[in-house]
Amino acid sequence: MATLICRGILSAFFFIVLTLSAHAQTLARPVAVVNDSIITQYDLDNRIALAIASSGLANDPQTRQKTQKQVMQSLINEVLQLQEAQKAGISIGPTDVDATIARIAKQNGTDLRQFLQQMRNSGVSPSTLRQQIRAQMSWVQLVGRRLGSQVQVTDEEVNRSVLRLQQNKGRTERLLAEIFLPSDQNGSFQAAEQTMQVILQELRNRKSFGAIAQQFSQSATAAKGGDLGWVMEGQLAADVERALTNSRKGTVTKPIKTPNGIYIYAVRGTRQIGVGRTVELAAIKQLIIAMPADAQSQAGQQGLAKAYGVSESVRSCAEFDNAMATIGDQGTEDRGMVELSSFPPDLAKLLSGQPIGKPTPPIPAPNGAAILIVCDRQTRTENSSVEPAKIKRQLQEERLSVLAQRFLRDLRRKAYIDLRI
Repeated sequence: MATLICRGILSAFFFIVLTLSAHAQTLARPVAVVNDSIITQYDLDNRIALAIASSGLANDPQTRQKTQKQVMQSLINEVLQLQEAQKAGISIGPTDVDATIARIAKQNGTDLRQFLQQMRNSGVSPSTLRQQIRAQMSWVQLVGRRLGSQVQVTDEEVNRSVLRLQQNKGRTERLLAEIFLPSDQNGSFQAAEQTMQVILQELRNRKSFGAIAQQFSQSATAAKGGDLGWVMEGQLAADVERALTNSRKGTVTKPIKTPNGIYIYAVRGTRQIGVGRTVELAAIKQLIIAMPADAQSQAGQQGLAKAYGVSESVRSCAEFDNAMATIGDQGTEDRGMVELSSFPPDLAKLLSGQPIGKPTPPIPAPNGAAILIVCDRQTRTENSSVEPAKIKRQLQEERLSVLAQRFLRDLRRKAYIDLRI
């Protein structure tokens, strides 16, 4: 009998070993070869997890499947960017990479250590995040070094732009952001269309356009959350202008198909050229109550109760200061005088109507619940006068962006790329 039990235990042990071995082999399986670099299933799985965690998309099998091909294209681009940067002698050290991640963490109300732990909790290896940041930083340096000297903007061109703006005084400018998904090497739009469906659904669920752009957009503006800045009506292609007709702040266009891929645009603001605008400012303080991801857990309920306690009991900014000092967690800060339009539209509307000295109800935050309080209000009139230096910088950035896209397209065309999925 004992012999039979031992044999059973040994059989189960060997079954577990074989299962783990098969799983390890699957993760190590090459899914693409890019020149002399191999992308494994493990690399792809982690990159998908990073894209989902960073952009706030739904983490389910359907989302992973629909975004897989587009994430693979991003991963291939990053490999090519790092390869070309290495040839040029560009090397971004771990200290610089971690400093960039720390700035991202601060923007999310946390620090480097906690941010990396949040990535691990989302199934993302910190090495995957570091690789993405290293590729972005290397590419910026490479583009500046290789292409910067090719970008020439003359005084005559600037003067023509200034004159055109002066002639168009009173016309509409839009503050735009973009997401661009290219067609694949064979000219197929299938992967781009599938990913765009997922993106649009998540945008309807009020997910951050900028965060999604950073992870999925293949435009040069991706690192800036897709930000295009102020664009005068009539400056973009005719099909884009048609999609933007009568657009209002806070809207997103329908997908716009072009020969190279698919675009969508977010309208972050509108104004009239040469006409001043009134800006609403508020002195904002923010208190963060740390909470686990599972709000229904005991710790989650305790954190939520603490957050509501602050929201309902505090009656002044002085009392809020005391709460910040005694129970505030990472991300608690005095944000100073802030332009309300810099917040998401729903939050800006809430803060605009919030009485001074009365905290908001708890608001979901990346690492818990946030309570905000308005301690002062101001308005100022901005003069949108034409600034030649600003116009010159914008022209330079636009041309460098076009050259960078062509550069990457040429790298892809010349590269040996073997897709195995």
